[in-house]
Amino acid sequence: MRKNYARVASLMLSWALAAGPIACTGQVVPQTPTSMQADSTDTGFASPVISFVDGTVLRDLAHEPTMTWGSTWVDHDRDGDFDLLANRHWHLPRFFINRAGSYVASDEMFFSGRKKFFDRHSCAWGEANGDGQVDLYCGSGAQKGEGFGANQLWIQTKAGFSNESHEFRTQNGYGRSRSVNWIDYDSDGDLDIFTGNKLRTRAPNVMLRNDRGRFARADVGLSARVNSLASTWSDWDGDGDPDLLLIRYRPKKARAYENVGGSFEQIQPEGVTSRHWSSAVWGDYDGDGWPDLHLIAPHNSVILHNESGTFSESHTVALDAGASSAWLDVDNDGDLDSFIVQGQRAGVNRPDFFLIQQDGRFTTVFDRSFRGPRSGSGETASVADGDLDGRQDLFVTNGALLGEESDIEGSWQLLENRTESANWVAIELQGDEWNPWGYGASLRVEADGIEYRREVTDGIAARSQSGVGRMLLGIGDATRARVTVEWPAGATDCVDVQASDVVRVNETGTRC
Repeated sequence: MRKNYARVASLMLSWALAAGPIACTGQVVPQTPTSMQADSTDTGFASPVISFVDGTVLRDLAHEPTMTWGSTWVDHDRDGDFDLLANRHWHLPRFFINRAGSYVASDEMFFSGRKKFFDRHSCAWGEANGDGQVDLYCGSGAQKGEGFGANQLWIQTKAGFSNESHEFRTQNGYGRSRSVNWIDYDSDGDLDIFTGNKLRTRAPNVMLRNDRGRFARADVGLSARVNSLASTWSDWDGDGDPDLLLIRYRPKKARAYENVGGSFEQIQPEGVTSRHWSSAVWGDYDGDGWPDLHLIAPHNSVILHNESGTFSESHTVALDAGASSAWLDVDNDGDLDSFIVQGQRAGVNRPDFFLIQQDGRFTTVFDRSFRGPRSGSGETASVADGDLDGRQDLFVTNGALLGEESDIEGSWQLLENRTESANWVAIELQGDEWNPWGYGASLRVEADGIEYRREVTDGIAARSQSGVGRMLLGIGDATRARVTVEWPAGATDCVDVQASDVVRVNETGTRC
């Protein structure tokens, strides 16, 4: 897909490397050429000037340094803006309600009267009981594998949230939960739950099948003890059901599972399962309908292009302390760019940076505005348009060594996108009561020379969940777009949208 507008003045990797460390208000940009180098695809074309501002204090999100375990964006009350859950390891999470771009702490909505310390790990939003009000599932570490620690299922009610994990039989009490996903693996219309567990005898990974609000363990080929670190799903083979990629603790290699009629078979995709990775995230960066994959290891970033289910390497860059990444269309040109989070090495938190895409090629962009703090250790980033200005923002956590036991504390950051970006439309997906955000749907966007596809997943990457349900779609210089939604059950709905408009699309199956 070609861009139909020009951008000038870029921050190229060659400049950043030549500049070396540059101090500015306590922040530094870039490393020496020996510590971070790009391949030949990182030069030769201009990229837009990428600009962010730190909105943490302005938006009332400032907090003392803490141990973190990812974050989630969610419009839990369907009022049109994204609320934010900042997860703190061994402490209560902070839950912030978005009020016109500023955030109001609402921790008591969840955790009133609960014990302060809890070995809480990854959390993810989905739908458990079919009332159309989204629920939250959080994993527990089971007292470092020495005891019982039930996962939590927070059911949304009119009065707030109530932990109903025991009633719904979703506890996984002896499992050392590290990752959770909402996934309709059996294509029956409701969302099941996958939990990836760290190694413990008689506590393997678990798939919890949801039969209209009744959960039960399902033996579907995933019940193995494989020392899980993270998990992410996508329909990467294009057959209409979700496949699962499992990241394991170092030095174990990744595992890929193809969904075959509701059962999972382990496969060996080229370049995916040949080594250990710290994180993985799916995103169709060229919009061809085949989800591509960004893999991060401590010293490498690798982007794999998916061509009809076969993967090939399209971009690599060396890293200092790679932790995770997140896809987003930072400039609204209609294709996906990637934000890379780096962690701590030699006592210094290494700089975060962008891979900006143009016509399938990537250039590496550093800037002080999104470099991240020098203290702490970069962990994960989640993506959403928090201030509703038509540009995707980032929430970055900096209080963990991803994949290692640590007591590192760091400050989180809300990075608000101020890039001079192109036009956009936004689609609010309204599925049925059992899958209200349409997990598993596919979007096709057509706008004056631009055409691309986007897959709707549960938004999980590493330990964080990016905003789902409200899809921000870049359309370049176009002033209107047609968006086609192909729902998981096969129904299709279409809508014509003017630039800068937000339109709700209900699952009606009126065809197009």
